[in-house]
Amino acid sequence: MTAGLATTTEETGLGSVIRWLAQGRKVTLFVNFRRAKTELPEWLSEMDDLYAEAPQEVRQIHSLHAVGDRDLDEMWKLADSLKERDACVWVFSKLERDELLKGLKLYLAWYARPSLLKMQFEQGSKELAKGLLTGVDVVVLQVPGDEEYHVFANPEATIDWREYESQR
Repeated sequence: MTAGLATTTEETGLGSVIRWLAQGRKVTLFVNFRRAKTELPEWLSEMDDLYAEAPQEVRQIHSLHAVGDRDLDEMWKLADSLKERDACVWVFSKLERDELLKGLKLYLAWYARPSLLKMQFEQGSKELAKGLLTGVDVVVLQVPGDEEYHVFANPEATIDWREYESQR
């Protein structure tokens, strides 16, 4: 446990945790399409890029889209297709998308690279970890090269992991 966060390894598959966490929470998938070197799905627009106002040197290598209000299976397929590209972060929150983005405004850059976000949760300060989880219940990361995925829960969120274990 680092910075007041719990890390969990799941062996039964990411999909089961994603589905369970989505119950009663809003799901946002932060995707860095430029880093992944892939085209936007036709249902997304360049205008939705949260980095649209960033300096050109940042926009050349990074983009950040907060994908929500989509079918969970569609989001899963997108995330699965990019899992080895260090480009997707799952976020579960009780907040609506706009309210979540407003709370995370100062921290959104960390959500563009799962490997860097994981490093901050594990090695960063408690204050930074708290800011990174502003309005967030749980963050799920798929980091290229890692056998497991990583779950970071906000200590202020009420999540009963025993309930998940009992449903498996």
